[in-house]
Amino acid sequence: MAIGYSNSHFEKFREDGPLFWARKWTEEDENSKEIERKALLFISHGLGEHSGCYDELGKFLSKLGILVFSHDHIGHGKSSGIHVHVGDFKEYTMPIFDHCDQMKKTYPDLPLFLFGHSMGGAMALLAGLEKPDYFTGIITSGPFVIPSRGFPSKCEMFLLKNIVAKVFPQRVLFHIDPNEVSRDPKTVESIRNDPMFHSAFKAGLGKAWLDCAAKIQENLKLVSWPFLALHGDADPISDVKFSQTLYDEAPSQDKELKIYPGCLHHPVLELEEDRKQVFNDIKQWLENRM
Repeated sequence: MAIGYSNSHFEKFREDGPLFWARKWTEEDENSKEIERKALLFISHGLGEHSGCYDELGKFLSKLGILVFSHDHIGHGKSSGIHVHVGDFKEYTMPIFDHCDQMKKTYPDLPLFLFGHSMGGAMALLAGLEKPDYFTGIITSGPFVIPSRGFPSKCEMFLLKNIVAKVFPQRVLFHIDPNEVSRDPKTVESIRNDPMFHSAFKAGLGKAWLDCAAKIQENLKLVSWPFLALHGDADPISDVKFSQTLYDEAPSQDKELKIYPGCLHHPVLELEEDRKQVFNDIKQWLENRM
């Protein structure tokens, strides 16, 4: 009988780099020996979240023989840095590659997958564009590339990128509403009571995100790697039309799109019945590629 557990600790991926709160989920047999590894999977969490938000998914996937690992992005959770602030999304993607490189040294022969939700989904797509052959496959969940409410006007974007983000980078533009994340009352309550959840979307991050979103949209024709796109059709934060466009325009020969009726922004944290379906879809997709 396999027993799942998670392990978390502070870690530096570069000698002169920042301190990250890293986490991994794995399985042991009844003799406390780790079960056979079949694959590696990194979880890239979303804006304001932290790696602990994916404990259920991590334990679920570890039962498949997948070593699941993650870290709190810079400025998130217990990691160092200014809360939810970066000047460039490379501050997110570089540590992802560093962490994955570290794991690949220990498990050089295992396939490596990347899962990213919301802003973490945008990071995942950006990472794929930076190194198209690095990951065996990428899973996106409600990737935050196009807002459901639409982009600001050209004038507003000009002011944000050239004035507000430079002069007032810590200015809060809006807050994430937990009620828009999931229909599950337990999930909403958990987010509200989580002291490590930061709901603010700041001007400096906004500029960095706009640059990231533009690069992704301009390079969909370069998305050649295997991917699974997950999205709730009632997502009030990330426009589901983007996931459809990604599926339609990407030249990848191995691509799937799953749209979940009634689900809001976070399919992995939705109502139990929907969550089970999402987990099963992820499981089947991964098992077919391990």
